[in-house]
Order: sequence, then C-alpha cells, then structure tokens
Amino acid sequence: MWAEYTTSAESVAISTTFDRLLGALPNSELIICSVKYIDDTTPRCEFFHTTAFFYKDKQFSFENELRLLRPVLDGEQVLIDDERDLEN
Repeated sequence: MWAEYTTSAESVAISTTFDRLLGALPNSELIICSVKYIDDTTPRCEFFHTTAFFYKDKQFSFENELRLLRPVLDGEQVLIDDERDLEN
C-alpha cells in the first residue's frame, strides 16, 4: 500500500499484529475500528460524531485500513492554527 502514497526513502512503514499494536499503546480512550469501504449510494450509519472517520469510498478498499482515534479529552484543546503543526 505504501507504494501508492510515497516514494521517499525517508518514509516509514510499520508492520505488526493487532495484539502487538494494542500492547504498545497507552491505556487511553481509543476508538479502534476497521474502515468500511462503501459506494456513494450506501447510507452511512451515524451512531456517534466519530462515525465519519471510519468510512471511505470503495475505490480505496485495497488499503484494508484499521484506524485508531483518540477523542479530545476534557481540558484538552485542538489548536488549528498552531504553527508547530506546520513544521516538517
């Protein structure tokens, strides 16, 4: 899959198992879900505000993607215009 997105020698791809991934993550409030690949005519169930992160168009089904999402916790903030986000 990485050949689709980068040709840089500075790129990194990590291969692991689901159990090893969970063991390496801090015990926090993660949402872990396989991405569902659907076409534009298929309704997307909206159970939570995070649901949109777990759907992609069928043309990307070759990715077989697993996503981890950590919601913003109480007292945290997301600064969209934070210059540190633009650093290489």
